[in-house]
Amino acid sequence: MTGLMDKAVKGVRRIAVSFNRKKENKESSVCVGKSWVHHILAIAGLTGKQKTAISSKHLQRPQEPLSSFNMDYTQRRIGNGETVYAFGVLDIYNSGIVILDVHKTKSGVNVVESLHQLREMVAKDVVIEIRSDGGLEFNNATVREYCNKNNIIHHILPKAHPWLNSFIERAIETLQYEFINLQYHATFNDFQKFLVIAKSGYNLREHSSFNYRSPVEIWNSSGVSLSVTLGGLWT
Repeated sequence: MTGLMDKAVKGVRRIAVSFNRKKENKESSVCVGKSWVHHILAIAGLTGKQKTAISSKHLQRPQEPLSSFNMDYTQRRIGNGETVYAFGVLDIYNSGIVILDVHKTKSGVNVVESLHQLREMVAKDVVIEIRSDGGLEFNNATVREYCNKNNIIHHILPKAHPWLNSFIERAIETLQYEFINLQYHATFNDFQKFLVIAKSGYNLREHSSFNYRSPVEIWNSSGVSLSVTLGGLWT
């Protein structure tokens, strides 16, 4: 009991539970509650110890907009039986979608096409950081070469760590359930036109993480202007 107190790692509730369990099979009926444990700790002068700081396991958002991004694909079967792929690039600063393209395949060439749009939105002297999983459409020579030549740092996330891509995973889930899955798309062109509407609708949608402000409101309050983004964030 004294040893547990001295470590001051376990909370008073856990210390009490541990003590009482050890007494369950003893003849003694003595048991303690968390209040009594706290009282003993206070008398021993152990309650004032500082806890070791632990780094947050949550992802940190960048301090500036249009500097750090996630990218990923989602897919949709359209009316003619084809599977098409929506490719999204998300600003981690406010979970706003800056790129939402549609492709007939997943490939490094298609990723570069979309990254080129992103590079046009942000001044060329600004370093862009972007994260993705290790899929072959991202982890290939075509994407690496483009990023190296265009001031883009591409982070390949380790396997079995989906939470490191959680911002865009959540955004894609919202797009699927609140936009894409609610409408029939007959052709590739239909789906392409619809994604313009879906992107706008998503960026105007209130976000609980930002006190129920939309990504567009967060961009506007940060000082991002249409001239910087060529209107791409709002269309």
